[in-house]
Amino acid sequence: MYLVASGAELDHMLEGIAIAKIEEVQVITPSRLNGTGAWQMEQLAELVRISDTDEKVLGYDLRTASGVVYSDRDHISSSDVERARIYCSTTT
Repeated sequence: MYLVASGAELDHMLEGIAIAKIEEVQVITPSRLNGTGAWQMEQLAELVRISDTDEKVLGYDLRTASGVVYSDRDHISSSDVERARIYCSTTT
């Protein structure tokens, strides 16, 4: 079991692994993001790296198993960004 602090850290960790079996990834969100008044943990369905056309990483989009999408990037026109899937749960 590993505890990583951010999408960027998970991205970096997965880049260094040739073969890995990931059973499950959980994302923990503070109440200000999830709107529930409490911290929550749920299964991560997908992690996507968002880059500009010069390949500068702008941030990450995280989609949970319930379908909620969290983003830690500045929102710019979707035509100006490239998306690279870093992680996808096999159950979604």
